[in-house]
Amino acid sequence: MSAKSELSDYDSMVQYGAGFYLLLIGGIVAFVGAIIGLVLHINAKKAFNQA
Repeated sequence: MSAKSELSDYDSMVQYGAGFYLLLIGGIVAFVGAIIGLVLHINAKKAFNQA
């Protein structure tokens, strides 16, 4: 996103298409998935230690 502000003279050449938004959504999904995996791993470890 900073590329657009850096290239204000070439504003018409910098466009965000579907690929940019899919990459952004994919990054968010990967981050959330990593957090969920970490939480599940910690919970499984606690359950194993208590048994």
